[in-house]
Order: sequence, then C-alpha cells, then structure tokens
Amino acid sequence: MTPSASPEPAGVRQVVHVENGFGYGCVGADIHVFGDGRPVYLLFGHRPATDARSPWLRAQPSRMLDARTEVVGFTGRAAESAELAAWRDADARFAVRWLHGEGGQGKTRLANLLAAESRRAGWKVVSAVHGSDAHPPAEGSQDLRPDGHEGVLLLVDYADRWPLSDLSWLFHNRLLRRPVPVRVLLIGRSASGWPALRGKLDQLREGIDTSDLYLAPLPDDGSARDRMFTAARDCFAVHYPDVTDPRAIAPPGPLNTPGFGLTLVVHMAALVAVDAAARGRRPPGDVVGLTVYLLDREHENWRQLYENSGRGLDFRTSDAVMARAVFAAILAGPADRQAALGVLELLMPRAPAERILLDHAVCYPPTDPARANTLEPLLPDRLAEDFLALMLPGSPVSGHPTDTWAAAVPAALLRRGQDGAAPPWAPRTLAYLAAAADRWPHVGDGHLYPVVRADPRLALDAGSAALTALARIGEGELADGDLLGVLESIDTVLPGLRHVDLDPGIASVAERLTARRLADADDHGDQAVLLSRLATRYDHAGLVGKAVASADESARIFRRLAAVDPDANLAGLGGTLTHLGGYLSARGRRAEALATAEEAAGIFRQLVAADPARHLPGLSGALVNLGSLLSAQGEQERALRVTLEATAILMRLADTEPAAHLLPLATTLDNLGRVFSDLGRPEDSLKASEQAVTLFRLIVERNSAACLPDLARALHHRGHWLSQLGRREEALRAVREAVAIDRRLAASNPGAHQAHLAASLDNLGAYLIGTERPDEAVPAFEEAVALFRRLAEANPGAREPDLAKALGNLSAGYARLGRLAEALSALREGTGIGRRLAAADPRAHLLDLARAVDNLVVLLTALDLPEVLPALQEAVAVRRRLAQTDPGAHRAELAKALAGMAGRRAADPGGLPHARAALEEAAFLLLDLAAREPRTYAGDLRGVLVGYAAVLGRLGLTARADGIRQVLTTAATLQDVHHALVGPAGPASGS
Repeated sequence: MTPSASPEPAGVRQVVHVENGFGYGCVGADIHVFGDGRPVYLLFGHRPATDARSPWLRAQPSRMLDARTEVVGFTGRAAESAELAAWRDADARFAVRWLHGEGGQGKTRLANLLAAESRRAGWKVVSAVHGSDAHPPAEGSQDLRPDGHEGVLLLVDYADRWPLSDLSWLFHNRLLRRPVPVRVLLIGRSASGWPALRGKLDQLREGIDTSDLYLAPLPDDGSARDRMFTAARDCFAVHYPDVTDPRAIAPPGPLNTPGFGLTLVVHMAALVAVDAAARGRRPPGDVVGLTVYLLDREHENWRQLYENSGRGLDFRTSDAVMARAVFAAILAGPADRQAALGVLELLMPRAPAERILLDHAVCYPPTDPARANTLEPLLPDRLAEDFLALMLPGSPVSGHPTDTWAAAVPAALLRRGQDGAAPPWAPRTLAYLAAAADRWPHVGDGHLYPVVRADPRLALDAGSAALTALARIGEGELADGDLLGVLESIDTVLPGLRHVDLDPGIASVAERLTARRLADADDHGDQAVLLSRLATRYDHAGLVGKAVASADESARIFRRLAAVDPDANLAGLGGTLTHLGGYLSARGRRAEALATAEEAAGIFRQLVAADPARHLPGLSGALVNLGSLLSAQGEQERALRVTLEATAILMRLADTEPAAHLLPLATTLDNLGRVFSDLGRPEDSLKASEQAVTLFRLIVERNSAACLPDLARALHHRGHWLSQLGRREEALRAVREAVAIDRRLAASNPGAHQAHLAASLDNLGAYLIGTERPDEAVPAFEEAVALFRRLAEANPGAREPDLAKALGNLSAGYARLGRLAEALSALREGTGIGRRLAAADPRAHLLDLARAVDNLVVLLTALDLPEVLPALQEAVAVRRRLAQTDPGAHRAELAKALAGMAGRRAADPGGLPHARAALEEAAFLLLDLAAREPRTYAGDLRGVLVGYAAVLGRLGLTARADGIRQVLTTAATLQDVHHALVGPAGPASGS
C-alpha cells in the first residue's frame, strides 16, 4: 500500500496499486481507502439488468419501479439519449458530463440505457460507488482493464452527494488514464457541486471536455405523458397474467397536472392502474394516493410473509417491525452485517436484530456484486422519501398510520459518538430527511429541524450535499420559520475561509440566507455588504460567474451610496472592487480586472490620506491584487512599484498587529522577490526572499502545520536567487532544508505534497550537480523520477512533463558518473515522453523536446552508436519548427544543429552533398545573426565556414573552397562573406 491522504483531518487515505490477480480492490485501476481501511469509493464492472421472476415482482410492485430491474422498456427522452450517445462518440479523449434533474425524472434509466448501448458498442462500462454506500467486497476481484475495448465509460450515481475531494481522488484513478477514450457520467439531482468539480478538472490541464445535461420535467400537454403511460402499462401488464387486455386500462386520473411531470410518477400511475385492475380494485388518481397504494402493497407482502410463517415459511418478523426496519434502512443505507446489527440494536434494542436482518433481506435482497450488503433500502428514492414522511408523526395522510417510534429515530441516528464524531450515515440521513421535508413540511418542522438546530455542525459533518439539500427545501420561496432558524444556526458555524469539500454547500446556504436578508434589509449599505459576502462564497465554490454578478451589484450599490456619503461607503466600494478584480481575472476579463483593481487602489489611496490607521489594510490588499494583475500583464516596472508599496504598508501594520499581518507580509515579500527577478535584479530578489524566509520561520514556530508549505516554497526561491549570484553552497543548504520540509509534509499528506517533494528532489539534484556532487545528485534524481513516475501513472496530463524533465536530469547525473548506458536508457524514456507531449501540444513542449534530443545526440555520439544520425536529423527538424514560430529566439540553435548534422554526414563520402547543404544553410543563418550581434556570432560563423570550405574541397569545388578560405584569412566584411557563399552559381541549397 502506498500512503496517500485527505486534505481534511478526518483521516489518512492510502492508494493500492493492483497489477495482477486480485487484492483488496481491482485489476487495471486504483483503489483509494481511508487509513482505517474504509474505501473512499469502490469500482465495479457495470452489471446489466437481471430477469426477475414475475411473482416476486408482483409481491411488492415497487420492485418494478427500481431502475435496475428495467421492467419498463426505455421510452421518451429520445433527444437526451441521442445527445448522450453523441457525447460518448465525440472526438474528445477525456470527457465528463453531469446529468441532473429532479428525483424521478429517469436519470438512472437514461444512464443504464447508455451503459447497455455502450457495452454493445465495445466499451468497458464501470460503476463507481461512494464509500459511504459501500463496504469492502468479499474476496475476489474486479477486472477493469480496458484491453480490447473501444473506450471506458464510468457511471457515478449520486455524484451530488460525493465530497469534492473524494471526486478528485476518483479522477486521479489510473482507470481514467488509459490509451482509449474515457467518458465519465456523473448523475445527481442537483448540480451544486458541478462548478467546483469543473474547476478542479480544469486545473488538471488535460483538456478534459466538460458539460452538463439537465432533464427537464415532461411536457404538460399530455401527449408525451400519455405515450409514456401506455408504454409503461403494457410492460407492467406482462407480469400480471390476470390482465389479458391492458389496452382497457386507462390512466387513473388526468396526467396533465404538475404532479405528473416526473417520469417516475407516470410510471407509478401505470403500475398502480395495472395492479389495481389485476386485483379488482379502484386505483387512486392523485400522486399521494398512488404513493399510499404502493406502500400499502409493501405492507401486504410483509404481512403475508409473516402469516405464512405458521405454514412453515422461515420468516418471523411482523409487518409492523418490518416497517421499522425499512425506515431504518432508508436512513442508514446498505451496510455489512455488523454495522447493520449496530443500527438495529441502536433503534430497536429489544428486538431480535439477527432475525430482522434475515427477514429484511428476503424482502429487499442485497444488490452489491458480492451480495454481502444488508439493510438494502426501499427504492426508488422518491418512494422511500414518501415512506419516511408517512411514518413520521404529523403526516397529513390519515389513511396511512404513523409510528411514534419513528419520531425518535432521526435524533438517535444522528447522535454523535463518544469521540464527538458524527455517525458514518449522517450524510445519507440528512439528505433523505431534507428531500422528504421538501415535499412534506412536517418532516422538517417536527423531526429534522430540531436535530440540526441542536447541533448545527452536523450539517457540516454531513458534507456539501447535505448543506445543499437543506438550503433547497422550499426553493423558490424566501426561507422563513423553522427552516430559516436552521439555516441561521448553520451559518454561525460555517468556516470563514475556503473549505474544498463544503464550499458548494456553503454557497447554497449563503445564497438562500442572502435572499432572505436582502428582502428584510432596508439599508442599501447592508444590501451591498450582503452581496459582497455572497460573492466571496460563490468564488470559493467555483461559481465565478455568479461571484462577478454579485460583486458587480454590490459595487453598483456602494458606488451610488458613495456619491451621496463617501465617508461611510467608499471603503466598502474599494473592498468590493478589490475582490471583483480578482473574479474578473478568473473569468479571463483581464483588461476589466486591471481597471477595477486600479480603481480600488485609487479609492483606498484617497481614504488613507484622510484616515491612515483605518484604511491602510484595505490599501495593502488592493495593491497586492493590483501588483499580481500588472505582473500577469507583463507590466513589471509598475508591478514592482505597487508591490513595494504594499510591502511597506504591511511592514508598518505587522509592527502593531503581527498576528493579523505577518503572513500576508511574508507572502508579499516572496512575491516581490519574483518581481525583482523578472526585472533582472537577483540581489534585490535575494533580499526580499531572505526577509520572507525569516518571517515564515517565525510563523511556523507558532503554527508549523499551516505554513510549512509556504516556508518550503520560500526556501526554494531563496536557493534560486543565491545560485544566480554564484553562492552555490548557500543555495544548496536552503534547498536541502526545503526538501526536508517537503519530505515531512509528503509523509503526512502524500496527496497534497508528493508532487512538491518530487520537484524539490529534482531541484536538489540540480544544485548538487552544480556543486560537483554527482554521486549525491543521482540518488536525489532517482527518487524524483520514482515519485514523478507514480504521479504520472495517476495523472499523465499533469505529470508526464515533470517526469520527462526528471529523466533528463537523471540521465545527466548518470553521465557525470560515467554510467553512460544508464544515462542513455533514462534519456530515451524521457525523450519518448517528450515526443508524445510535443505532438499533442507543440507550443508547450516542443522546446523541451529539442533540448532532450540535443542531449540524446551527445550521448549517442559518446557511445558511438549508429542512431546518432537519425537523432541529429530529428534535432534539426525540431529546431526548424521552433525557428519558424520564433526566428529570433531559435535560429542560432538551428544553425548549431545543422552544423552538427553536417559533421556526421561529412564522415561518409556519400553524405558530402548533404553536409554541404546543411553547412551552407547554417552559414547564412549565422551571417544574418552576426550582422546584428557580431561579437556573439562571429566565432560560430567562422567555425561553420571552415567546415564548409573543407567539404567544398572534398567535393572538388576547389575555387569555391579557396574563395571561402580567402575571406577567412583577410579582414573581409560580412558582405564579402555573403559573396563568397553565393558564388558565381548561387548557393547549393535553398538557403
């Protein structure tokens, strides 16, 4: 097991690589597990629907509504189905789509249809199940290798309930890094987590195609719903032998009302109509009546099984107790036997838990691949949510009895353990109760809200999806009453800073509360503040477009208020504009961002002139932001001026309030060093860097865990500036310290810091080479390569460039030790990676490939291997491509490559014409360069001309050769050189 980790303190993760056979995981993919062995998620080969027997389906008709049974042939949604097929078959190598819509719209059926069609088309189809809904499988293995398949399709149901960090781990799985097209379909009711995940995928820089598909309600004109009813009715009727003429079964009520906008509800109407016809009953026509009918049929089956126990059936649980078990299963979810026993013993301490589990599995058998789960929940989810509502006291449906026992269950299930931790099923429990409360107000008022108000941190522990579910209860209306109280109580415990897993849910809570507070706020200044704070929450959640809109509206209000009362409102305007500049930059609106940042800085200058003590912190923040934007725009001189000003302000502030201002000061000083470097001032870079390192050390003494990465980064910068100034031993000491810090960080949190450690080791090796310590450099390079290789397996798009460079450095280290064969092997691997990268993105990687090929030529020449000529030809071809895009930067290296190839060609008499052409082209390139910079290129030109004359002589072109030699031995001008090159017959090549 290779340790990995979570960015949150809840636990340490590990990564298990299984290459063959089977282990705790799968073949051809990775499994990520927490330190206690619980999986972050599990991967399974997607299983097609199984043929269930009709009597078993009829016993509890809800089984026919389970998308996994696929009783109803897929009807409707033809446009969406075609769109998903086109998405799968598009040219993108890696594409991710978020499929979302209200529960019951047919998302799972649509995904299953895509899965079935994809299998038939030769795709490997895999399902991902979150760890909270799974447990370690029984002994065995999932073979997920895509060998021989057209591509990989990964389905992720309930994706909106996954923490963002867990989804991030999923997207680092090797399964998604195979040399075949990859499609990931994420399925959820809400799209709240999609913007943040989309931002994470963009950060991978793999060119991942991202999109979403919303399943809207069915049209209310009746025709689409009628067709869907008819198709479902006929499919259900197949399982009812007493129904001989399904065409005689009409809808139980009008289908054009709002309640029938869901595919599931139309299917419920069809199922109830068929079942009622088979039993000689009259079907209810409203949605609640349909729900009650189907749940009554569940109860009937439980009672029948119990009564049959007297006739020898091994079933001992009454329907009343089974209802409680079903209630518990919905809220706690599938679990292994021990965990399930714990749930039942907690909720029904005097009941025979073992017996209940056995009988519950008869009604709701396990569906996981290992058939090891117990407490399988009632499905579909919407029916399960209604079951919860109808059992909880306060239900308005008089014909369905409630159970006072159920009233105590939410609090009991959500009670913290002795260690203060929330129970593992808390995310599911809150999500289901919130979904039920959205349609059944008594669930929230009487049962959910009191629990959350008593412990609002439960909502945070349950995760972003639970926060979003709570915030969206009664969406479209202003929050009020008990719901408002719950959201207000959650607001008091929300983290003030970013939280990668909670930010989408926090934004949902902030959005709902802000809408209420804006409606209640009479003061326009308060409204502006609320909008500005909401913009920050949007930004943290990756909703940058909403952040821009909210901050822009805040600035508009502040601007209007400041025109009337500048003393009270200019600071608010300046602060909002500071943030707005950052949001605009993130949206790529650089010019607007810079203008906004300029205005913010101008406002704070005006305010500081009147009241420095109050407004200097605002000015420092505005200047830091402005400096970053100026630097990004290439305005380094201005960036330096404003960054220096920000630094001076922060130094003054840190003298009086060090706790508040030391960290921003240290960070600004580190940034200042880079600005100085861009301006070619390494001495000043070093001074700024040394101050930053000193401050980071001071901060680390107080809180090492928080700022150790900042200290390591600053030490690397310090090493760079020291090396630039020739102080290599001091640079080496700084880098060694940085590596030690990065090693410590990677040991505690590999996921966050392993890449930094690999880069640090690669950097350390370079400094050791620079101080003539190749024997120490090689182990550092080898460790860096091993780390980058592992990282590149998980994320080739982001890490293969690092691996290629590290292999090049390792090759150089081996060569310094005389280990040329090993040097060549490492360099060949690195060059192979470089060729792939340059083919995919020449702008980013062609120059690195050119350098790698140059080094390959040197090694092949040293080993006198025949591949040297093809390598020289590749070097010329790569350098020629670079010179075509930027002649000024690459013509000299092209001339050098041409001269090298000519030398190799000239060794063979048959290659002399090629050598002549290459040298002639090199000479013309250098002649032009020497005309511009004679001191730099005159020597190179002379060397090429000497070789050119020798080749001409060997070709029998004595007069031409003598002409070249004459200009070399006299004080000839460049024009004379040009005449000698052109000669009486012109150049031999197209030069």
